Amino acid sequence: MGLGVQQFIAALDHYATQLLATVQLSGHSVWPDLILDNKPLEGQKQLGAKLYQTYLRLFQMARAYRFSNNQQLQTALINSLTLLNRNYYHQDAVEC
Repeated sequence: MGLGVQQFIAALDHYATQLLATVQLSGHSVWPDLILDNKPLEGQKQLGAKLYQTYLRLFQMARAYRFSNNQQLQTALINSLTLLNRNYYHQDAVEC
């Protein structure tokens, strides 16, 4: 692997480690700064953007997992995607 690739992987791993450290699964979010609230009108207006940001973060964690095989990343990804599927993206989900 070239130095550029190694630096990219190291930076990706560092970012994923930071994201992992801040994961706080709740019924309404994966991260506390991206509360996924679809009940009040204001929450509905922001839900799409916050879901997008949440999935972008999970995508970066998944990319890092691909290179590191870090079991903590894997567990966080599975739990986070399960929460999102159960509460936001499923067959009967209401489109906001």
